[in-house]
Amino acid sequence: MLRIEPHQYALFNYLEAGLWFLFSLIFIIKSFKDKFNKSTFAFLGITLFLFGISDIIEVQTGACFKPFGLFLLKAGCIASMIFFFSKYYIKKSSAHKSAETGE
Repeated sequence: MLRIEPHQYALFNYLEAGLWFLFSLIFIIKSFKDKFNKSTFAFLGITLFLFGISDIIEVQTGACFKPFGLFLLKAGCIASMIFFFSKYYIKKSSAHKSAETGE
């Protein structure tokens, strides 16, 4: 069985948080450049930033479900990501369809 040392677990979570912060920054920048998806990208950026914060908290608590508020934060972020990515793809596909039909 693979055993993960506490310092490896912490390092992985800090790296993961950094990745979420990078994605957050990308979406915040995109929100300023894309007028059609401005609010969607802004909310995705905020959500990804909060998800990165939750990984840092996870290092401190040692689990993604303790305290329960951390679990709720992670669940809310995941639900928000699903909602806003879905909203983006629905807008994108409807824009693509209207461009094909010339409307």
